[in-house]
Amino acid sequence: MDDLERFWSNIFSEDAARIGEAWATLSAGEREAIAGHLRSIVTDSDRPPEQRHAASIALSVASGKSAPTILLASGSPRRRELIALLGLPFGTTPADVDETPHSGEEPAAMVVRLSLTKAESARATTRPSDYPTTRPILLAADTTVSLDGEILAKPTTAVEARSMLTRLRGRSHQVYTAITLINLETGEQI
Repeated sequence: MDDLERFWSNIFSEDAARIGEAWATLSAGEREAIAGHLRSIVTDSDRPPEQRHAASIALSVASGKSAPTILLASGSPRRRELIALLGLPFGTTPADVDETPHSGEEPAAMVVRLSLTKAESARATTRPSDYPTTRPILLAADTTVSLDGEILAKPTTAVEARSMLTRLRGRSHQVYTAITLINLETGEQI
């Protein structure tokens, strides 16, 4: 039952396109058995939340419900985890942008600029085949930390992360986040 094992593997990756593809390879009996098991996972409060969400997503995809598909313009594992909590099908799409602050740029203005730039970059490379359902929503975000008005760059090593946390410890600082949403069918942007 390689197809069945692949299906289970894909459910917990929360990738709706792969779930749909795996579902299509199953017999009617296998689909019925899996749907029953998925329903039991969704209602089992002893299961970890991420498993209940994944099972809910799989049921939505399998039943053909047209939930929005979120395309996350980020490679961040934390952002992926947060989107998974919504219980909606999602995938990721590239957003390759230079995140260097402009000279004299305020932190709030920078995160708005970068969120928009990431959304536009991801939109330019997204094709309809990247999402399995209608109503695709592209989500891009940017976050930065500011200490005494200085924008702190994202640490790239454990040493840099430790240094940043040491600087922030016991001091007031600001965290700025901007989010851009684009409906890929209508072009509406927020």
